[in-house]
Amino acid sequence: MPTDDVASARFLAEKFMMWESFNGKLNVRATLGYAVACLFSRDIKEQDGAFPLMFKFGERGTGKSSSMDWFMSLFGYRNGNRQSVSKQNTIKGLIRNMTLPTSFPFFLDDYRNHETNSQVPDLTSPILNWYHRIGTSMAKKSTDNQTIDTRMKACVVMTGNDKPTDPAVLSRLIVLNYSKFLKRNELDMIPNVVRSTPRFSEFTALVLKDYENVRGFFMDFLDSNKKCLADQGFQGRTVNNWSYVMAGIQCVPYILPDLNHWSNEFGALKTEIYEAIHKEEALQKESNPLHEFFDTLEHYATQKVDPNSEFNRRFFVLDHRHFRYKPFEAFTDANGKVYQGEVLYLHPKRIWYALQDAKSDVTRQTNLNTLEAKLQNSSYFLNNSVQVFLTKSIDEPKESNLRCYVLRVDQLNEKGMLQELIAKAKEYEQQRAGRLSA
Repeated sequence: MPTDDVASARFLAEKFMMWESFNGKLNVRATLGYAVACLFSRDIKEQDGAFPLMFKFGERGTGKSSSMDWFMSLFGYRNGNRQSVSKQNTIKGLIRNMTLPTSFPFFLDDYRNHETNSQVPDLTSPILNWYHRIGTSMAKKSTDNQTIDTRMKACVVMTGNDKPTDPAVLSRLIVLNYSKFLKRNELDMIPNVVRSTPRFSEFTALVLKDYENVRGFFMDFLDSNKKCLADQGFQGRTVNNWSYVMAGIQCVPYILPDLNHWSNEFGALKTEIYEAIHKEEALQKESNPLHEFFDTLEHYATQKVDPNSEFNRRFFVLDHRHFRYKPFEAFTDANGKVYQGEVLYLHPKRIWYALQDAKSDVTRQTNLNTLEAKLQNSSYFLNNSVQVFLTKSIDEPKESNLRCYVLRVDQLNEKGMLQELIAKAKEYEQQRAGRLSA
């Protein structure tokens, strides 16, 4: 290695060890491993058909965004080159920008979950496409079959206080959790790293100068790490995604000899990675409170017979006293857009009291206010105060005019939510005239 390169490697090793003292061994080494993998992502895409996104998750003050800024500086981007989705910066605009950096990262900052925040767009489909590096395609204004294709070439990296909940999205991410708030003495040391970030691109330069050798190491490590992960019982995308990061980590000591101790510590780091994957998988299996509520609601509306019903007059715990379907209504949502289509009306208080009487577990695990808040911030929500006629009681066919929540059936169908309940609500709607005339 030339003298200048030796000095550069020593400088970078010193700064990376300082970085590690802020954000932890796993997060920093995985970040640098992912950086190496980015440089071989075209080969990976050819071989495996996809390349994962890196997602740094944590509360404000844990250093996730600063860490991603420093990661971006490895590729020559000053101040992180952060991007976000907004009215001024649309998803289509982002995708066009992703055509520019071939195998270099594209930093999408401040991810917000659309299920709990109706003001932000749903990034589910874009993320699934970005994983496979699928861009966009649109028809040309011509009489033939020509299209205008926008290729997607970037490695997408993201940060957020929210984390995606869709299993398909999560399976395409390398999730690094930032839970440690930086202490005062650590905050005082950060400027030392920040001042050095203009030189972090020397790391990529060192890789590119010895590209073929590093690529050979990477591919050898890749195969062995896939086997190790599979032997641990991990499957599918988890094996592929983390094997790229682990192979990249193993390459770093060849690029920066002063970090040779990483090779000696790799066995222990692998164990830490396995534990992190298991922990993340366990977190992903924890149910979304709103979706758990929907599952409970559907169970009590389509399967759970009310114990107070009689042998010759059986009815469910939840029925036309608690919800109602209409095939077409028009509402303006929180974004000012008009929705026209099928809707489902729910009366949360009636539902909640019925579930409490039935001693449902969901009433002990959460509370009505929390569920209503999540419902109002979800993509299903249209309105929380629309007067609708619901059956007064089982013994009295008259109806009461009650203020109900209104949900979009198209969104429920898209997420596979409440489909059996909606079918039951349609059945009740067909029977309504008969009930009222009885």
